[in-house]
Amino acid sequence: MSETRTNTPADKPEKPFYLRPRFIMIAFVAIVSLILVLQNMESAQISIFFWEASIPAALVYIFCAILGFGAAKITASRDQKKKALS
Repeated sequence: MSETRTNTPADKPEKPFYLRPRFIMIAFVAIVSLILVLQNMESAQISIFFWEASIPAALVYIFCAILGFGAAKITASRDQKKKALS
């Protein structure tokens, strides 16, 4: 008699971390961001309310990217909490 075995998650070998879709997307975004930053090292005039400064445009882009990732993380965690309560 032959036994039929179903593949369980324990039977499948785990993919290396660099082949996982999440890692690939993070690496892609990081590389594109790095290229954007390195190409925009010229100075930019920033005015926020009564404060004015002249800083490299790269710093503005990095700051905006960090704010965007933070907002996405907060939104995702709030959505997960709402789903858990439902």
